[in-house]
Amino acid sequence: MMEWTRAVFSFFFIFPLLIIILFMFSFARKRRRGVYLKGDKTLFDVKKAVWRETFFILGYILLILALMGPSWGIKKVKKRENRTVIFFLLDNSYSMIAEDIYPNRLEKAKSIIIRIIKRFNKKQDFALISFAGDSKILVPPTRDTESFSNYLMALNPEMNEVQGTSFNKIFKLLKQISKNRKYNSFFILLSDGENFDKGWEKFVKEIKRSGAAVFSIGIGTIQGAPIPERAKMGNIVNWKLDNKGETIITKLNTFSLLKISPPPDNYFITKNYSDEKTLMLKIKKSLDRYGKTRIMIIKPDKSSVFIFFSIVLLLFYGVFLYDKK
Repeated sequence: MMEWTRAVFSFFFIFPLLIIILFMFSFARKRRRGVYLKGDKTLFDVKKAVWRETFFILGYILLILALMGPSWGIKKVKKRENRTVIFFLLDNSYSMIAEDIYPNRLEKAKSIIIRIIKRFNKKQDFALISFAGDSKILVPPTRDTESFSNYLMALNPEMNEVQGTSFNKIFKLLKQISKNRKYNSFFILLSDGENFDKGWEKFVKEIKRSGAAVFSIGIGTIQGAPIPERAKMGNIVNWKLDNKGETIITKLNTFSLLKISPPPDNYFITKNYSDEKTLMLKIKKSLDRYGKTRIMIIKPDKSSVFIFFSIVLLLFYGVFLYDKK
C-alpha cells in the first residue's frame, strides 16, 4: 500500500488545474477569432498544442507527486541509536498478589526492577507502564531514579481501574511507543503471563518489526496459588472467587511469555530464590543486541521514479516547444 510522507505539498495541484483552465480559455478565444480555420497554413497546430500542454501538465503533476514523498514496498534498515529507553511493563492485576513467590509476585517484580535500575543506571533512561485490564504510562522516560522508585513502590492493583489482564491493550500501546524515532525502546515485561485476550501476537510482531525488543520475566509457579483478600489491618479474610463461587487458582503461564519472548530473551522466577547474576547477564546481552543498532522495516521512498518520468515528459514538452519556434 502506498503512503505519502510529505502530503502537505498536495496544495501544488492547484497550479496544473489553473493551467488547464487557462489553456481551455485561450483555445476557446482563438476559435472564436477564427484562428483555427481549416486549410490555413499559418494556423496554430491544435494537435501539437494539446500534446505539448498535456506533456507539461503530466510532468508537473509527477513532480508534485515526487515532492509528496511516495513510498511503498518493504526495506530493512539498520540504524545506530545513541539513546535507548528501558520500559518496565509491570503486570498490576490481582493475580500478581498471589503469594506463591515471597512476599508476593508483585512485590517480587518491584524488587527486580529496583535491582535492574541499580545495575544499568549509567546515563540510562527508564519508564514505567502499569497494565491490567487497561494500560497506563505511570512514569515517562526519565533519569530521575528516585521519583521513579517512589511511583513504583506505591503501585498496587487498585490503581488500575479495569482489572483482568489485557495483552491486546498493553501491546497496542507498545506499538505506538516503538514508532518513536528519537530513541530505541527496550521493553522488560514482568508478569505471570495470565491473560484472556486473543490476537495480541500480531501486535508483538509489529513491535519487533519496528526494531524494539521485548524481554520477559515470568513470576509465579506452575502449581499456582489463590489470590488473597486482605482486611485493612493486612490479615487475610478470604480468597478471591470466580463466578461459580470457587476459589481462583492463578498459575504462571509460560506458554504466552515464551511466545512474546523466545529464548534467550526471557527468565522465569518459579521459586523464592532467583539467580540475579544470570538475569542481569541475560538482560545485558539483550540490550547489547538491540540497544546499539535498530533494525527497522520501512517503506522506501520512491520519489526518484516520479522524478524520472517527470523529466521525460518535460523533455517531450521541450521538443514540442522547439518545433513551435
